Amino acid sequence: MSLLRNSASWHAATKEYGRIDVPVLLIWGDQDWATPSEREHDRTLIKDAEMTMLQRGGHFLPLDTPEEVRDLIVRFAAPGQ
Repeated sequence: MSLLRNSASWHAATKEYGRIDVPVLLIWGDQDWATPSEREHDRTLIKDAEMTMLQRGGHFLPLDTPEEVRDLIVRFAAPGQ
């Protein structure tokens, strides 16, 4: 219910995406409820954002594929190691 109550703020938050000035990795699940065009739209709003998709994952990837999420974050945060 909390997700539904706060859904209006999700769209409002996208107005701030252009202000992000740190490296960003967007990780989506192939079964996420966001459509591919919505995902791409978010990526274009964040300068130089990288995007990847995990198989067998929904919207709550840390619950669906925790090891894969961890590995992606570690590689993104420490490239070349």
